[in-house]
Order: sequence, then structure tokens, then C-alpha cells
Amino acid sequence: MSNSRIPVPIAKFNAYIRNTDDYQLAGGPPTNATRLGISSTDSATWHTDRGAWDILYAKYIDKNQVTPSVKNNVRNFIRDFRIFAIPLIDIMAASAAATQDDANAFNFVLVAKNPTHRTDQIEDRCYATIISLGGGDIKIKCRTASDTKRSSLAPLADSVQYAWKAGTAAPANETDGTTVATSTKATFILHTGTSSDPRKFYVFVRWFDTKHPELAGPWSVLMVTPIA
Repeated sequence: MSNSRIPVPIAKFNAYIRNTDDYQLAGGPPTNATRLGISSTDSATWHTDRGAWDILYAKYIDKNQVTPSVKNNVRNFIRDFRIFAIPLIDIMAASAAATQDDANAFNFVLVAKNPTHRTDQIEDRCYATIISLGGGDIKIKCRTASDTKRSSLAPLADSVQYAWKAGTAAPANETDGTTVATSTKATFILHTGTSSDPRKFYVFVRWFDTKHPELAGPWSVLMVTPIA
């Protein structure tokens, strides 16, 4: 439990605050504290508290200086430091940068991290309707197989990737002289430019994840429409 991370026995607390202060200021840049998500203000407070503790502890272990008041101040200091430090240790334990060395230094158990890399391939096929709007503009409306009445992105996709070409010769595949781009909207307008020569618009589409492009869905069949 988090409350057991900082020892209460005075000698053990003395070792803890000294060792963790040295550790949190080490490294870097950045320091270990910064790397683990602790603000410069909280890091400075930790170091200031350690300095105040050194002075207080020196009195506590000196039989000529220790008094009931000093003993009381020691107990209060440990209580107050735990209130200050335990939330910071929680932040460090949950940090994606936390290592076992950090856990050993601050006496916490590493918080299990959820995997950040998605591994499931997009299997949904992208279905599109292409409409020539005139002036070389093309509207593209994409949907999933289950969404027959409205445009929408597939559940695992954050965008549509499309490979298009304007001209008279159709591309053999999505890399044959095409321009490849993405749209974060399922319905979008593409500007192909104007020309007095008869042209056609050719396009392949697929569902895409910009964070994990290797997991993109399958390309559609080639779609074509005259450019008005």
C-alpha cells in the first residue's frame, strides 16, 4: 500500500529521505524527478525538506540537544513529509518512464501499464461514393458495410486514406502514378484542378490509422467518375 512506502521508524525514515532526495536530483538532464513527472517546485520542496530534516535529526541523535520538543518535532516532520510525498510517489509509480531502479529507490511497486501499441489489423473494407461537383471538385463519401445510410469512419480507423489520379489513363493499382493523402472526415471534397481536356477521376480508398499505418485496412476496388 502507498502508506507503507515511506517508513515511520526514525532511523529508517532518515535513510529514506536522504537516499530519495539524492536519487530524485540525480540523472539528466532531465533529473530523475523530472523524468518521472515531478514538477521542479515539488522537487525543490523535497530537497528543502531533506535539508530541514538533516538539521532536526542531528539534534535528535545528539544526547546534549535532544529534548521532548525535538522528539515531537521529529514525529510531526515525518507525518507532514508523508502527506506531501505519498501523492508524488503515486505519480512516479504510474509514470510510463518508471523503471525497477526507480521503484527500488522510492519503495513503490511499478504500476502495470496498458499496452500503447495496437496490434489488431483493420479488416473493414471502405465503401465510397464519388460525386463530381463541377469545376474539378470531387465529393467522396465513405462508409462501412454496416452503415448504409450515412458516411462514417470504421471503429479502428481515425481517417480515410485515398490514392487518386485525374486523367485519361486508369492507374493499375494504388501506387501507379497516384497521389496518396488522408482525410480525418468520412465525407470530404477533393480539388483536382480545372482543365479544358476531358478527364476522369480515379480513386482507391481504405480505412487508415495515422498512429499505426501498418494496420491500415484493405484498399477498395478502383472507382472512377468523369470530372465535370
